[in-house]
Amino acid sequence: MAPVGVDGIGRAVRTLAPGGFALVMATGIVSIAMHAHRQYLVSNLLLGIAAAAYAVLLIGNVARILLFRSHFHADLADPEVSFTMFTFVAGSNVLGSRLLLDGHRTAALWLLAVGLAAWLVLGYLVPWSAVLDHPEGPALEHVNGTWFLSVVASQSVAVLAAGFKPVSDAGGRALVLIALLCWSVGVSCTRPRGSWSVRGC
Repeated sequence: MAPVGVDGIGRAVRTLAPGGFALVMATGIVSIAMHAHRQYLVSNLLLGIAAAAYAVLLIGNVARILLFRSHFHADLADPEVSFTMFTFVAGSNVLGSRLLLDGHRTAALWLLAVGLAAWLVLGYLVPWSAVLDHPEGPALEHVNGTWFLSVVASQSVAVLAAGFKPVSDAGGRALVLIALLCWSVGVSCTRPRGSWSVRGC
């Protein structure tokens, strides 16, 4: 097999899927579950995989935004793709929640800050670019299951923020308020029969 050259790396970065952080979400969730079942070796192995994937995907996505901005903007404007960007929020917070279990409070707090900032930015940017900013009107005919990732992202911020309360008194009130806010937003984005409400978000 021929070695991957500059062109190959460029192509990989250009075609990088915005929802790649789902790998971090899934791996981190299973790691947390294994930790709860006291399967610490498996949990730590999965934590390492999740952390490595997060770092690689973060570098790749930053490079894609800087070097292939038109492709990023195209994904952002695509209502069938753009909501997968919320996997970055959820992946950050799931990884932070797992690190918090091992007492890595500083790293978890940084991931909470990153996740919260990304949630605030994407919470306005994605619905506006992908749903409302269309000449033919809101693109609600393109609704699919990925739109629920906005709910998952909101709840992930709530879970990590709430997780700090038992281990830290500093800023506890602010973290509880953040957790309640994000939980409320996530709940308001759902409807009884599983439909999604732009107005609710």
